[in-house]
Amino acid sequence: MSKNKKNIKNNFEQKKELKVTQLNSSENKFILKIEKTYFIIILGFIVAVYLQVINFTFTGFDDDFLIVNNMQNLMNARFIDVFAGNSFLSDAVSGFYRPIQTITFITDAQIGSGALWIFHLTNLILFYLSSLLVYRLLRIFDFSSVISLIATLILTVHPLFNLNVAWLPSRGDLLLAAFGLASFIQFITYLEKKKTINLIFHFVLLLFAFLSKETAIVLPLLMFSYSLIFRKKIFTKEILTSIPFWVVAYLVWGYLRFTYSGSLPQNQIFGIIPFLENLKTIPEYISKFILPINLMSLPVFSWVTTIIGIVFIAIFIFLYIKNKNEIKNNLYSKILLFEIFWFVLFVLPGMLYSRFYPKSEMFYHYLDHRAYLPMIGFIIALLILINPIIQKIDTKKIFKFGIIITVILSLYSFLHVKTFASPDTFLSDAIKDNPKASVVYFLRGNFWKDSGDLEKALNDYSRSISIDKNYAEAYNNRGSIYGLLGEYQKSIEDLNKAIKLEPNIPDGYFNRAIAKDALGDFKGAIIDFTESLKITPNDYLNYYLRANCFSKFGDLQKSLEDYNKSISLNPRFADAYNNRGIVLYKLNEKNAACSDWQTATKLGSSQAKQMLEKYCSNP
Repeated sequence: MSKNKKNIKNNFEQKKELKVTQLNSSENKFILKIEKTYFIIILGFIVAVYLQVINFTFTGFDDDFLIVNNMQNLMNARFIDVFAGNSFLSDAVSGFYRPIQTITFITDAQIGSGALWIFHLTNLILFYLSSLLVYRLLRIFDFSSVISLIATLILTVHPLFNLNVAWLPSRGDLLLAAFGLASFIQFITYLEKKKTINLIFHFVLLLFAFLSKETAIVLPLLMFSYSLIFRKKIFTKEILTSIPFWVVAYLVWGYLRFTYSGSLPQNQIFGIIPFLENLKTIPEYISKFILPINLMSLPVFSWVTTIIGIVFIAIFIFLYIKNKNEIKNNLYSKILLFEIFWFVLFVLPGMLYSRFYPKSEMFYHYLDHRAYLPMIGFIIALLILINPIIQKIDTKKIFKFGIIITVILSLYSFLHVKTFASPDTFLSDAIKDNPKASVVYFLRGNFWKDSGDLEKALNDYSRSISIDKNYAEAYNNRGSIYGLLGEYQKSIEDLNKAIKLEPNIPDGYFNRAIAKDALGDFKGAIIDFTESLKITPNDYLNYYLRANCFSKFGDLQKSLEDYNKSISLNPRFADAYNNRGIVLYKLNEKNAACSDWQTATKLGSSQAKQMLEKYCSNP
């Protein structure tokens, strides 16, 4: 037998030591039932807790511009558009490259004709697949089927991860978990069986993970550390064979990401400063997992949660010291070391990133959905630390106790996940947790505005401004609400402040132009529409409204030019055809005018139909 084979055999012999309980025949039969039905049990808990999210809408936090307001782009997009351009199909996002995530959004939009329930269903399916992979990983580490099932169920129903299921933009993390875990399992299989097909599957899944979310770039480090810890060699034959595949994955991802994603916005930074400020993320995740209280929709650091987490970390260190003799002489020590590395490796990328807002308060410090992958490593490490206790308990008692914990967590999650049912519930809960967050009032104001409740929108924008006097976007949106309410002078006052605070603010000049137009200041409106077009040069509505102002101002030729431009940008814009027909008629081009009214009528314009009947003898 070769030395390499002997090492593998010794490794498997060590794995045999990792038994949680001594089993009798009755327990063996019970465990056999678990092994045959675990996937049904996991599915049952997911359905019981999370099926309700099918009826949820959206939260108003990122999912509005990624999905809801981006639905038309998603429904008309081709997959190739996602890879060779803005991977989100939205100008509202830059600095990230997640084409696989957007491809799943495109698929949902086109299959479901824009219905949100299918987006939620896809999240549920991905979460279920991730749970099955977690169970598989635990079994690979030779935990019993009972322990593996209970640990998987706790991760599955834990309220800390409600955001992963109910918040649609967490799709990237779900894809990362599914592809990342599957890739890792294939890598372990390749190390043991040395089959090229497993290496190929590992590479393909790894590349998919890379293209799902940036955190995946740490996965090759995870594979390398696994080989180093369990094989005690830096460069084995399998690692040397794997490295070229990893390099290709990095090169493909790097080329696409830096070619098409652009740079991070000014309010988003990456580096050592965010890392130092986010150190409290580690104890807060641990605290919320062990004692799931003080859960927030948009978490901000809490000294209470941080201190509780530090206490738990101290307890775990004590457990290690107490049981180190049992741990250090067998496979437990390797697994414990690897899972601690796992936890740190997956929590680190989120700590290196932060958003900074030019506001008087912090919007949020971290998001709970990022905890899912790190906490897989944490729960495995925790199982090692409490194993001396588990070994003294009967298998069926462990199962019953675990199910009780799972049911309690399920009931908690069943109620807590309702927070994510709509923008109203989600953002109102965030305001309750952080009443000084001007951004959250702003987001809820956006929801009320889109829902047509202008008074509530006005109140929330005003609350946002009362917290932050320099919030340009809030002034802009409140100004637009005043315009919709017919209070044009107040609208202009707010928009003047918005433009002064942020001269290139989107829609600032546009909204002010509408207010000036309503007050009869056509010249001023034309000037503002022109400034707006410098910011958004391909806005067909901007050209259309400026054309209307030129027409009212008496400059029919410039009006005609703007209608032409508006129609070229949106050939199915009925109002533009109708109004261009009116201008053409005034310019004594009756045939051209009638042609435009015919087109507008076909596109659904009732006014154009009236113009045809009145001015065109042969409609």
